[in-house]
Amino acid sequence: MLSINRFASSARAAEYVADYWYLHSEAPEPVEIGIFPDSYFSLIFDINHPENSFIAGTMNCSLKNIINPHSRLFGVQIKPFLIPCLLRTSAESFVNGSTPAVFTKNIVHRICDRLRKCRSQHEMSETVESVLLPLFENLGAERGVFRKISEAMLNGTAPPTVRETAFHAGISEKQLERYFLKHTGLAVKEYSLLTAFERSCRMLEIGAASVSCAHSLEFYDQSHFIRNFRRFSGITPTEYASLKNVGFIQYSI
Repeated sequence: MLSINRFASSARAAEYVADYWYLHSEAPEPVEIGIFPDSYFSLIFDINHPENSFIAGTMNCSLKNIINPHSRLFGVQIKPFLIPCLLRTSAESFVNGSTPAVFTKNIVHRICDRLRKCRSQHEMSETVESVLLPLFENLGAERGVFRKISEAMLNGTAPPTVRETAFHAGISEKQLERYFLKHTGLAVKEYSLLTAFERSCRMLEIGAASVSCAHSLEFYDQSHFIRNFRRFSGITPTEYASLKNVGFIQYSI
C-alpha cells in the first residue's frame, strides 16, 4: 500500500545532492508516516499536486506526517552549503519546518510534469538532474570553510570537539557557530551529534551492536550513545534495529 525507495544521485550531482527517494501510496485513505531527523534539506516534489511541493529544513527530532491517498512524492536531499543562496536567507527559520517551493514555481511544475511520465528510478533521477543541476551550478554556492567542515562531519572525519574543529579550520569558535546557524540552523555541536546519529542508523541497519556504534562514533560509553540516539529518534537503538521496514522518509543513505 505504501512504498518508499531510496537511490543514489549521479556522480555529477553528488556534489550537490546526497540522494533521492520516491514515495508511492496506493492507499485509498490518508496514511501516517514517521519522519526521522536529518542533517540535509529536502526539496520534495508532489507529483500529483505540484503546488504542494515544498522544502523541508534540517530536522533534529522525529515527527509524524500524514500522506494523502494515492500520493506520489519525489525527494531530493540537498547538501546544506546550497541553502542560503538557494533560499536567499539563513537556514535558522527552517529547523524542523518547511517552506513552499515557490522560489522555483516554474521549475517545480516542469519537473512534476516530466516525473509523471517516468517509468523507472533512473528516469526520475535523470529528469530531476537535467533541470536542477544547472540551477545548482549557477548559484555561486559557498565552497570554503563550512562546506569542508560539514562534509567532514557527514563522513565522520571531523575533529571531535568544536574547539578543535575551529582550530583546524583556522577560524574562531564564534565564526564557526555563525557558519552553522546560517547553513543548517543548528549549533555546531548539535549538527555534529545529528550526523553521528545518522551514521549510527546505517551501522545498526547492517547489524552493528550498540557498543560497537558507541566506540566507533567516539561516545563516552554505550549509555551516552543510547541517550543521544533516543533524543533524536524517540526510540532505542535496539528498537530501531528490530524494525523490518524503517519507513522514515528523511533518512539519507
